[in-house]
Amino acid sequence: DAFGNSFLIVVLPLYIASKGVEGDALGLSKTFITGIILGLFGLITSIAQPFTGRLSDKVGKRKLFVVIGLALFTVANYSYSIADSYILLLIIRTAQGIAAAFTITASLALITELSNKGNRGKNTGIYNSFRLVGFGVGPLLSGILTEGGPYHLPLIGEVDGFTASFGVASLAALVSALLVGFFVSDPDNTK
Repeated sequence: DAFGNSFLIVVLPLYIASKGVEGDALGLSKTFITGIILGLFGLITSIAQPFTGRLSDKVGKRKLFVVIGLALFTVANYSYSIADSYILLLIIRTAQGIAAAFTITASLALITELSNKGNRGKNTGIYNSFRLVGFGVGPLLSGILTEGGPYHLPLIGEVDGFTASFGVASLAALVSALLVGFFVSDPDNTK
């Protein structure tokens, strides 16, 4: 999710500025509405995490919450390629914030539950390192993909750089969901 999400740091402002989004910016300047769209993710995630974390505690199925969050990311990331209004961008960004609230809280709880006192810090460090690698590599690749477009893909046709970036971000979330679905298990003692 970090890899796919960090794609948007580069792509979303460029997409908005490139006239990929048309219409009224809700009476705000493009710069300000872009800031709101980018910042909304963190705000929604911060507000939703206590609720998704508590729900995850009640249900006790951390893996399910991670997969739900990643599935939401898959749909939301691809949805940018068809978004043509500021309202739609705000809705998609809100969905991404909720998706992150599912994945982050459940992932951290799962790592804690699968660890013991001797390796909890190491496991959390590895998890956070991979997240930061995703955040570092994503903007780099999204810049390359966006700049390199349009692409001519078999069975799909011509795809501009923005659509390619949104597609790769979506694919990254889908692959993550599949990997978690097949290779991660909740511990037996999760309550």
